[in-house]
Order: sequence, then structure tokens, then C-alpha cells
Amino acid sequence: MASKLTALLHRHNPVDLFDLLYSILIARHYPMSRLEVVPTFLRKSIFGPQPSLARDQLKAIPVASFECDWTSLIVPTATAIAFSFVTANFQNLIDSLLAAAATAPAVLAAVGAALRGMPRLPPTSGSTRWP
Repeated sequence: MASKLTALLHRHNPVDLFDLLYSILIARHYPMSRLEVVPTFLRKSIFGPQPSLARDQLKAIPVASFECDWTSLIVPTATAIAFSFVTANFQNLIDSLLAAAATAPAVLAAVGAALRGMPRLPPTSGSTRWP
């Protein structure tokens, strides 16, 4: 989903917006960890040290311009999302995702510190590198 945020910034494609909204807000089969999505997006982009700039750029996407193409998306009927839902939730989704970026470094640092004390696994057969 981090790639979908990047694609949405560059392509302004309604398919990317649908995938993002569906996977984060609706899909329950594969729960999405916002604490992983946002830091990954920030690391993969130029926004790493400036999450607020990423938030502003994402919120500036002209979502309303996607409406004419929204009904032509080919998706299973059960996954269809009304465009009114999109316009009502997009700004809040971006705010909540990037707000997670403020707390994510502390959480990830704590996890990393805990993992540093664990022994490393030996390489698997056929592998010459340590993980």
C-alpha cells in the first residue's frame, strides 16, 4: 500500500485511489498495519524527513476529478465504493495515516531495540548470507 500512495501522487489514477481506500478502510481479510505502511511510504519517497509535506501533497490531489472515471472501474460488485464515500473520507484518511507517522518512529525504535537483543538466525541451506 505504500506503493499505492506513491502511485497516487504521480499518476492521479482512480484505480490507485480505489485500491488504497479498499485495502485500508474496507478489506478485513488482510488487515493493514498503518504503522508499517506510512514509514515504508516515507522511506520510499523524498518525504522521509517531512511527513507533513507528504500529507499536504496527498491532500492536494484533485480527487473530485476522478468522479467521471469512478463508475468505469472494473471491480467485483461487493467491493464497489460510492464516490460520495471517497470524497467524504479521503482527507481524513490522509490525515490519520500521516498522523501515524508521528508515533511510528517511537514504536518501531522500541521494536528494533527489543529485536537487537535477540540472537540472529543462521543462514538457510543454500544461502551464503546472514539475514
